[in-house]
Amino acid sequence: RRPREEEGAHKQSHEKITAILESITDCFYSLDRDWRYTYINTQAERFFGMPKKNMLGQSVWKPFPQKLFPQTEGSEFEIQFRKAMAEQTPVAFEIFSSTGDKWLEVHAYPSPESLSVFFRDITPRKRVEDALREERRILDLAHVFVCDLDRRILLWNEGAHKPSGWTKEDAVGRIAHELLSTEFPEPFAEIKATLLAQGHWKGELVHQTKDGRRLVVATQWELHRDADGQPAAILEVNDDITERKRAEDQIQALNAQLQRRVEEFQTLINTAPIGIAVATDPDCNCIWANPVFFRMF
Repeated sequence: RRPREEEGAHKQSHEKITAILESITDCFYSLDRDWRYTYINTQAERFFGMPKKNMLGQSVWKPFPQKLFPQTEGSEFEIQFRKAMAEQTPVAFEIFSSTGDKWLEVHAYPSPESLSVFFRDITPRKRVEDALREERRILDLAHVFVCDLDRRILLWNEGAHKPSGWTKEDAVGRIAHELLSTEFPEPFAEIKATLLAQGHWKGELVHQTKDGRRLVVATQWELHRDADGQPAAILEVNDDITERKRAEDQIQALNAQLQRRVEEFQTLINTAPIGIAVATDPDCNCIWANPVFFRMF
């Protein structure tokens, strides 16, 4: 491809990525290798409580007045972010901000030159989990349903009905994973064994709604015991993360596409039959040149 075509493709990909990041409900920002903000979406700007123009180009470790998001050196953020960049592997963690009294769920995706960070306020879900540990009672809130040990549905609340489309009449008495066409991350027998041994299990599941859509949920299962202490039922609390997972997949695919285009462009410049160089100041101090340019001098 010609350089002008490559530049147009690069601009188009950048605009598409930006549109996706501005449309999602999760907060998002990106950092360069020197830990400086290079992009902050509107949701993150609102969460931080300060204009993004005051943050872009600044170090993520700088003590901004971010009451809800204490990113400081030595914090869990630094440990996880440095691990992601050093090992070039995604990281996910939950962290509590005592100053903001909020729980955050953070997902960070590294590339050789940057770190993409998604985060969301999961305080409501954590409060539900705390209540489950303390009371072990059936709560009619969020996306909740109750099954027996074979996952036959005993209770199906309105929170379970809204995202799935399945009504109480549809659901009660049905096997949950048959009704929802559930895709498990591991065999159900292994999940059940963990639940019985530890009293809880959490992970990500894929359900199918009544109208055939895929619904990705972060799920927390709690084992309910009867008055004699015997396992009696499973309480399932779900958090719809379909939009976030879709955005993550799109971003990763676009990043991979952009990287391929950059490599193609670099190959084109390096093999061009003419000398090409880049200078960034009035004195024309060269910061990069292709092999043909060097052979000219």
